[in-house]
Amino acid sequence: GKEAGLPINSWNDALHIRQPEHYSRLKAAVVDFETRFARQYFSTIKAALQRYDANHLYLGCRFTRQPKPWHVMQVAGQYCDAVTVNVYTFIEEEMRTWHAATGKPILIGEHHAPLASKRQFPPNYKAFAEPERQAYYLDYVQRWAGMPFSLGCHWYQFADQHLTGRSNDGECQTVGLVDITDSPHRHMIE
Repeated sequence: GKEAGLPINSWNDALHIRQPEHYSRLKAAVVDFETRFARQYFSTIKAALQRYDANHLYLGCRFTRQPKPWHVMQVAGQYCDAVTVNVYTFIEEEMRTWHAATGKPILIGEHHAPLASKRQFPPNYKAFAEPERQAYYLDYVQRWAGMPFSLGCHWYQFADQHLTGRSNDGECQTVGLVDITDSPHRHMIE
């Protein structure tokens, strides 16, 4: 605060800054802090991987779909061999932004479309009938594979979640390629 010429002596002072003339300096300080934080994070992991597992690619930290601040994405691109992003709603322009900022191939870490099924409690998210789910998958994979920086995409997950849900949050979706008895969902296997 004092280095930037701002009247900050405590966290409480920072909380109550209301003078617009300070906003640009505050924003610059935040960008500087985020950039340093991202550089420390990605460089530490990159160095550890090079030291202990040099024959594998560093895929980053599995960001979520919506692009992050440009400076953070740029730093990720400086250290990662590929950038991994979880993308449940595929928006081509956002994926172009990820590639433009990082300069790296993009791997989609997870995506799915829950199945509307009477064998499961209603999912937390929109569920799809078998034909819609199959069409979603085909469209998603074909559009993503057509982008020149696409490294691939992972379906989340192999088996449906259990009826009683995950232990940490109760999520119980029919998102698998097979159900909880390992019977294939034919519309997806096809």
